[in-house]
Parts: sequence; C-alpha cells; structure tokens
Amino acid sequence: MIDSGSICVGIRGFKSLPLHHNVPVRFLSARCRAYGISRMMDRSHPFLYHFGHDFIMEGTTDRSLTAENTRSLRFFLAMTVVMCHAASVFGIALPKMLHIIVCAFFFLSGYGLHESLKNKEGYLRNFVPRRYPALLIPYFICYTVMAVVAGIFLFSYTDIPRLILDYVFLFPLHWFVMELLIFYTIFYFVFLFARGTKALVAVTVLCTASALILTHQYGILYGASFMGFPFGIFFSMFGAGRWIKRNNKVVIVALLALLAVLFPIYEYTWGLPFVLLIISLRMFFFERYEGSRVHRAISKCGSFSYELFLIHWTFLLVIERYTDWLPLKIALAAVIPCLAAYPVYRLSRAVLNKYNKALDRN
Repeated sequence: MIDSGSICVGIRGFKSLPLHHNVPVRFLSARCRAYGISRMMDRSHPFLYHFGHDFIMEGTTDRSLTAENTRSLRFFLAMTVVMCHAASVFGIALPKMLHIIVCAFFFLSGYGLHESLKNKEGYLRNFVPRRYPALLIPYFICYTVMAVVAGIFLFSYTDIPRLILDYVFLFPLHWFVMELLIFYTIFYFVFLFARGTKALVAVTVLCTASALILTHQYGILYGASFMGFPFGIFFSMFGAGRWIKRNNKVVIVALLALLAVLFPIYEYTWGLPFVLLIISLRMFFFERYEGSRVHRAISKCGSFSYELFLIHWTFLLVIERYTDWLPLKIALAAVIPCLAAYPVYRLSRAVLNKYNKALDRN
C-alpha cells in the first residue's frame, strides 16, 4: 500500500489522473497499463518519483535500449563496419559478418520506431515528413562530400561536378538506406491501420516479401539482414528486454552455445542469434559502465554513427592509395572517417533542425 496523498501522472489522452491514499501497487500497475503512462509529473516526493520512474521504464522502454543510451552501441557497430570494409580494401581476409552488423542496425530501427509509437502521442501524424528527411538529408550531404573528396584525391578537380551528379543523383540509393526507407513505409502504413500481433505479422510478411524481391533484383545484401527490423518490433511489443535482463547470464550462455552450433552450418543463420547476443551483452554491461568517462565519450561519438556508416568508404580508398604501411593504414582507417563524419553530422543536424522548425511552424 502507498500512502502518499495524490500523485499527478501524465497520461496519453488525459491531462492528469489523480491516484489517492492507500492505492495498492497492483492497481497502479493496472492503471499504468490501461492508460499508457508516459512519465511521472510530480517530483516533489523522491520515493514516489523514483518508484514511478523505475516502474514506467520497466513497463515501456528499457533504459539500456533508449536512443540516447544506444549511441555507444551504434558507434561500436558503425566502427565494426568501417574496419571490416578497411580489411577488404587493404586485402585482409576476415569472416563474412557485415550482414550481422546491419541486422543489428535494422533491429535498433524497428525497436526504436515501435517504442516511439508506444510512447509519443500522435507519432504517425508527422512520421513521413520527419523520418524520411532524417535519413535522406544526411545521405545526400554525405555523398556530396564523398564526391568532392573522390574528385580531389582519386580523380581530378574537373571531375567533381560529374562525380556529384553521379553520387547524388544518378547512382541508386545505398542499399541499406533504400531498404530502410521501404521498411519505414511498411511500418507507417501497417501501424496506421493495425496494432498488436496483427501488425507484427503484417510487417514481417511485407518486409520478407520486399527483401526477397530486392534480393532477386539486386543481390543477397538485401536479404541477409532484413529480419532484424521486425525482430526489433517484436522485442519492443512484447517487452522481451525485461525477460532477458532477468535471465541475462543464462541467455548469453545459451546464445553462445547456439552460435557455436550454427557457425559451421551457414553464415546467414548467425544473424538474429548474434544480434540478440549483442543486445544481451549491452544490457549486461550497461548498468556496470553507465556514466563512466569512456562510456560518455563513446556515446558522443555514437551521435554521428549514421554519417560514419555512409561516408567511410571513399576515405578508405584514399588511405589505400596514399599509404603503404599496413599498421598505419589500419590506424588511419579508425581515425580519419570519424574526423570526416563529425562535421558532416553537424551540418546535417543544422539542416534538419531548420527543416523541423519550419515544419513545426506550418
């Protein structure tokens, strides 16, 4: 029993819901689930505020998987892509694992979209005018920069206009961006008309169909990683993170055993188990290292993970052309793409902020 006077709680669709003296915790839980509480509004009583905050985080978004707290994970994933591509450019043989990393990015996208749908009122109302530019504006800025860099260091200054025309307008969209835009479109239209299990099944079927069509037309890249997106929605919809957090060590051991069995069979069976292992390890280490200086530094770098994912390839080609010593190549591959991605990220954010402000005024 809680004897606390009255708590004012922010509720989706209501201004406030008064909860009075002697309210059983189980009644609070039922009310929270029924009305979709987004956050505690009354912070005057420390115990009550922390009780409400912890309860709500458990019932909606797992704190270790919020957009802000997965920045370090996204930076780790993006750097893995960079270094795997660097190994390919520099002639170093590595196991094929990039589809697993992209599967993890798709997972985080699907998870984040559904969490936003659950916790933000009217999320779908501005979904298309906000989410699509958030992908495309950084994409076009990154590819313009890549065209200029390629013209200066790999071709000639006179080739820059042609390269910009090719990179930005004539070449097809990067396969990851194209597939993610398709998944965004599927998510939007499905959840516009359905919710719950029906929506999850529809998203899974449509994502599978689109991935198979793209694979048939353009190659295996489109079909190797797509299941991460509906799996992320499933993870959010059924609160799988809470169960994994309670049984974290057992889950990690079980997934390692499963991967040991799948590893010699076929490389494209590793995707979802490996992603689940990454998420489980993320949850395991989050509480231990949250707030450390290293975690904060890596999280800041995670802000430009998308730009890093897009822009690194041209810089790897430049490093390969102008550097001969392999250890120096690897060191430069770890540093130069990050140094290039950060100002591109700042420019992208400035453009997006102006666009969003103009959208809000309208």
